[in-house]
Amino acid sequence: MKQQHMTSIYLIPDVIIEGSEYGRHSQKHRGGSHDGVNQMWPIALPDAVNPILAEEFKDSEGEKLTPDALFFEVAKLLFSEDRTRPIHLYQGSLNYFHTKPPWTLWCGQQETKEELAVQYLDFFGTPLDLGPTLDELKAQVRTDIKTAILAT
Repeated sequence: MKQQHMTSIYLIPDVIIEGSEYGRHSQKHRGGSHDGVNQMWPIALPDAVNPILAEEFKDSEGEKLTPDALFFEVAKLLFSEDRTRPIHLYQGSLNYFHTKPPWTLWCGQQETKEELAVQYLDFFGTPLDLGPTLDELKAQVRTDIKTAILAT
């Protein structure tokens, strides 16, 4: 069986403290941030303090979560008030998340209001008012995504 590669997600701090986990990651590894809020790295520090091990989440019957259920649980973590702990998960799970409509909407990589509106309609089933600017619409969509995820 192929061993899966563990990745990590951290809240981007206001100040990067030298020697902190975030600081060590940013000095040694190339990561990515699609939303300006979270930073993802293709590696998990072996000495991370109290990470959330998302791949160990279980359902009410003690079974490993399906990829979709894991997506929603990780999304809820990203929206939680306490984001002090890193989230560790397999690269395959993170890749899967990037295929989910709420993730792509949250990341806000759309270049036009029309592109955003099509994705919004596909996910929410309602049209998006194109009156505000693209940046204002992206902020509104993030609020709508957060509300929808936390309601699950």
